[in-house]
Amino acid sequence: MAINSTFKVYKYDTVLDSPEVVISHAHSGRLGDKITAYGSTADNSFKIYAASAGTNNDILVFSTLDNGVTFTADTLNPADVTTTGGAATIGMALNGEFYYNYNGISPKKYQADGALIGQIPGSVISSGTNAIELLGLNGTDEIVAIYTYGAGNENARIVRVKDGVPADASLYAVTNTLGTNSNANGAGDVAFKKIDDYNYNVYVLSCNNGLGAYKVTLPVPPVAPEKMVSNWEVFGDKYNFFLSAGDAARGMGYDAANGKVLIASRAGGTAVRVLDANTGAVVDTLDMTGVTGGYYGISLMKVDVADDGAIYACNLENSTTANFKVYRWEDYDAVPTVALDVQLTGRFGDVLEVYGGGTDTKIYASARDGSVIKIFGTEDGLTFAEERTVPIATAAANGGISIVDGEKMWINAAWKDMQLIDTTGAVLKTVGADVIETYYGSIQYVMADNNAELLITNTNHSEGNRRKVKVVNVSVEPAEIWAYGETGNIEMGNGNVAGNIKYSLNPDGTVELFTMATNNAIARWTLTEVPEPSVMPTLIFSEYIEGSSNNKALELYNATNGALDLTDYIIKVATNGSGWQATYYSFPEGATLAAGDVYVIANNQAVAWVLDVADEILAYNEGAYVVSFNGNDARGLFKVDGADTTLIDVIGVPTENANWAVAGVDAATKDHTLVRKAAIETGNSDWLLSAGTDADN
Repeated sequence: MAINSTFKVYKYDTVLDSPEVVISHAHSGRLGDKITAYGSTADNSFKIYAASAGTNNDILVFSTLDNGVTFTADTLNPADVTTTGGAATIGMALNGEFYYNYNGISPKKYQADGALIGQIPGSVISSGTNAIELLGLNGTDEIVAIYTYGAGNENARIVRVKDGVPADASLYAVTNTLGTNSNANGAGDVAFKKIDDYNYNVYVLSCNNGLGAYKVTLPVPPVAPEKMVSNWEVFGDKYNFFLSAGDAARGMGYDAANGKVLIASRAGGTAVRVLDANTGAVVDTLDMTGVTGGYYGISLMKVDVADDGAIYACNLENSTTANFKVYRWEDYDAVPTVALDVQLTGRFGDVLEVYGGGTDTKIYASARDGSVIKIFGTEDGLTFAEERTVPIATAAANGGISIVDGEKMWINAAWKDMQLIDTTGAVLKTVGADVIETYYGSIQYVMADNNAELLITNTNHSEGNRRKVKVVNVSVEPAEIWAYGETGNIEMGNGNVAGNIKYSLNPDGTVELFTMATNNAIARWTLTEVPEPSVMPTLIFSEYIEGSSNNKALELYNATNGALDLTDYIIKVATNGSGWQATYYSFPEGATLAAGDVYVIANNQAVAWVLDVADEILAYNEGAYVVSFNGNDARGLFKVDGADTTLIDVIGVPTENANWAVAGVDAATKDHTLVRKAAIETGNSDWLLSAGTDADN
């Protein structure tokens, strides 16, 4: 160390050799607390950096043109520095840029000419630091090791500088404390050895305390996305309410109408934070008046948004310690009201799904490790009560519920198969380990504009996979992986397997996806390519009632994701094997059918409950006798396209005079009610295939 004297640097060719002076430089001020050396004398890239401490602000850069025999000094003077603390040090970055650190500041980064680039926030690295080294790049991020001194420290902090921008730096890891002995001068240092692109040995010296060596492992950068584009990512350490002990942020909702993403968290105070869906920036916080109580004191777990824009969030409930509560916000300025307050058996609150809007809003919740899903409905759009309990296999919905329509839903859980079930609990379809790894736990069903059916899922908890999201095409048999992406490049623990996925459809047919893996990342993606469905959902016959006398009716179901103009369809009739007759039934002018809804045509002599649900009631000879049939009278649903008609669904064979078998039951079209399986979404013009030979087909 030199103070107003000659600064010297000694060279040892080997550890056994005597030193020789290679730099002898007269200097005014204090120089030598630390030096940093980079490069090689073999190609004359070798440089030694020494930063002044005290009233000087100069940084000396010693370079060589003769392979390290002699050195020439150049001086940098960072314009924003007038007085430095002790132990000033330089850590080189890329393209001649460098980090500058000394006692009393948070580290700064400069261009090669000394112009300030930015400073690492004090919330990430306090002023009680000095030595600094750039370990290397992790993707586009710089990884920096910084020595931290003082009580409770005397260690190294590993900092991730996103895209090399100091203001976006975050803490990645902290080494163990080396001791508690006094270190009044804050003296210490860091050094490292690169093992490979993702592993480094980091060495820490803390004066009076000790020397430590640590292995630092960095995340593998994300794989390149397939058929997906990342729009923005908020990493786990960006917001203090997102990365925290106890996996405090476990729920995400999406408000497409207002362009907002909502995150429910209890870290830093119970709150629903509102993020701009275009940037990921926090723009608001909902009013939390009256949001209290819950199992483990967790008054807020999940959040979702109804079609009418109302916001719902729930607590965590245990049957012995707290009621299951769902709070409702009318809008972003509203004070919350209690929409549901009920005692349930089991632990509820880990999964919440809101479907519909207004008085048609439904709230779905599953019990953790339980065997039921509860469905809650409302008469006034404000308060809710239980409507139905759906039995499921134990723990099958731990990861999530995603609604297809009022009668069907997909469920998923880590280490379980994805299942399509109906509201009786019957399993209609399964996507298993032969298609996607079972550690993918969340689930979001999407029907794209072209009627392709997709399942979106992320992992949340499996080490090495917490940042991944996959898109499964369930429009084909067997289902297949269609697209995938990965947020990066930070990976943190997520012991509670918490996360969510939401979406919206774009006018150009692409799909916006919002994914959250607790502690790791919130991200927005665009699914740029959507598969063509192998079978397009259509209008279909969903129920056929052939009772005694004239107790007859037909039910039609809109299996598409949009409203249908029923005047684009007709029903043809055949009597006693006559073939399709010239006259046919036409729907009333202006008749439409919403997605997922049914249209019932009933004979006017049907029983009362049939007439009560009928959309159209016809006398015996009206509508081309469409609902005046016996078991041997075929009915065909046709799509009209100009002067052309195409058969899309059929009951019976128009040229046969027979009571047809269905599912192995003889003469099932006479004196029976036939109900289409809930998984069927497209018509079948082949009656034999449609009728099947047993209950399975």
